[in-house]
Amino acid sequence: MTESLKTHIREYVDISDEKLERYCNAFMLRKIKKKDFLLKEGNICEFEGFIVNGCFKVSHTD
Repeated sequence: MTESLKTHIREYVDISDEKLERYCNAFMLRKIKKKDFLLKEGNICEFEGFIVNGCFKVSHTD
């Protein structure tokens, strides 16, 4: 996971190896099963996500 995240970040930001390593170490690998929710209504999102493999369906109700 770390290498694909680093590659993605470097596409947009010029960053030192040390800072990039520190930033990537803050991420945790989390596997989400099919038909599970990453975040449910009423919960506050307190994280950033990076999809390594697969895709997510996003919906928003107003």
